Amino acid sequence: MTPRIYIADLAEYNSGRLVGAWIDTAGKDAEDLQNEIGEILKPGNEEWAIHDHEGFGNLLGEYTGMVEVAALSEAIAEHGDALVVFMEHEDRGVDVENFEDAYCGSWPTFREFADNTFDELYLPDVPKSLLGYIDYEAFASDLSFDHFAVDDPSGGVFVFSSS
Repeated sequence: MTPRIYIADLAEYNSGRLVGAWIDTAGKDAEDLQNEIGEILKPGNEEWAIHDHEGFGNLLGEYTGMVEVAALSEAIAEHGDALVVFMEHEDRGVDVENFEDAYCGSWPTFREFADNTFDELYLPDVPKSLLGYIDYEAFASDLSFDHFAVDDPSGGVFVFSSS
């Protein structure tokens, strides 16, 4: 879904008239967005608010500035839903660098992430005679101390490192 915002002309809204429009935010900087807002407002009106949005999760408020909207839109275009759920979970605002450091991928379950992590890191060095003794459940439990999973809206989980 293309991130977009619904901008309402507050002077008209406060007069009982709904004047506003949807703006697709993808590929636009703050100046582009502000210019589009200017086209929505009736002549002489200057105040506006974001009355609805799509593709931003719960990350925007009525008076979120266009610099933040543009930065968030760009980040969502690059990283998708994983970024939105991470930022909602962490409640830090637009923090793409922290997201990139923490993101471990999308998995059907946290356990499958843990199994894959064990297999990639340790399995090549485990002697065949000991393979039957590997406790994947315990490894997943230990891994959960420094990783967390957040539900992916389209199924499965997004996994992030806590450290």
